[in-house]
Amino acid sequence: MSNPRRRAWLFSLLAFLVCLPPAFFLGILLIGHARPLPYVSVWLDRIVLAGVVLGLPALAARIVYRRLSPRPEEAE
Repeated sequence: MSNPRRRAWLFSLLAFLVCLPPAFFLGILLIGHARPLPYVSVWLDRIVLAGVVLGLPALAARIVYRRLSPRPEEAE
């Protein structure tokens, strides 16, 4: 049998990789010419892009990992 923590880690990595391209396109939309936010600076655009591109897939991976990892009472 496989280790439940390893399985949870692998599925969370898969969730991160699957969510990465849509998050990148969402980040590009937020900093593009048709942005819903007013333009402030190039650095703010880069921070928003990095936050969206890494933050949303990381959140999805964290949720998948928490759902699939064994709880402490189940480990006994």
